Amino acid sequence: MNQSSDLFGELPKHYRASAYPAQPGTGPKGFKCRHCRHCYQTGGNRKFYKCDRVKATRSYGTDINSRSPACHLFDGKIC
Repeated sequence: MNQSSDLFGELPKHYRASAYPAQPGTGPKGFKCRHCRHCYQTGGNRKFYKCDRVKATRSYGTDINSRSPACHLFDGKIC
């Protein structure tokens, strides 16, 4: 099975290679992108999430899903 696919051989619907620094799901189990210090919110009234490890643009091409499983570059937030 390909590492970038799920159990059925398909990429997750929320995965956009240009938006994530690494494949989602390769990080610590139980953590999501929103738990990482590199995830931030932009957009004013509408919430768009970006990862600061990727050069962000003003398009949806670099939007991430904050509920995606963490990647192996995960760095926990200090609470």
